[in-house]
This record gives sequence, C-alpha cells and structure tokens, in this order.
Amino acid sequence: MLGDMRRFLALVQIITVALGNDDMHGIIEAAKIVGMRDENPPPALIAKLPLEFKTMGMGTHTAFDDLAKLTRKGADAQKVAAALGEIMTNCVTCHAAYKIEIEDE
Repeated sequence: MLGDMRRFLALVQIITVALGNDDMHGIIEAAKIVGMRDENPPPALIAKLPLEFKTMGMGTHTAFDDLAKLTRKGADAQKVAAALGEIMTNCVTCHAAYKIEIEDE
C-alpha cells in the first residue's frame, strides 16, 4: 500500500513535467501505470482497511485511467491539469483522514 502511494506521487511528478513539456503521450503512459491493474493486495490487508479507504483508493486508480482516456481523446493541457488536480484532492483527503501504523508481527 505504501508502495502504491509512492508510485502515485512519483507518477504525479512525471505527469506534471509532461504537462509542462506538452508531452501528452508521456501523460498517457504515466497515468496507465497507476490506473486499475489486475494486481490484488493481500486479503489480510484488505480485511483491515476501512471501506471508505478502499473506495477512495480504487477511485484514485480509476481516476488515473480516466486521465489517460481524457488525454488520449485530445484534451488540452488545462483540462488535463484540472483532472490531475482532482486526483490530488483524493490524495490530500486520504492523507488527512488516515494514518497507517505498522504493526509488529
């Protein structure tokens, strides 16, 4: 899960640079990396997470897929930046609401 969040942050940085360089293909490729995937987190972890957290996380992955689609359809940089801002709202909201504490096993 922490790896997912780090990937989100790294890809937001890549997308931001691509926006500044008018590199729409770079935006699409970066967004696809953190979109919905066939990977599933361990069931024990999923069972511990609040429903709202899981919903927000899945929504964020889906929003990156939507960003790639929006860009692929020819949206201008302003619309892409606005969509990225909405994704970041998810990130900020989640970090404000949740804190992960590592349990000793």
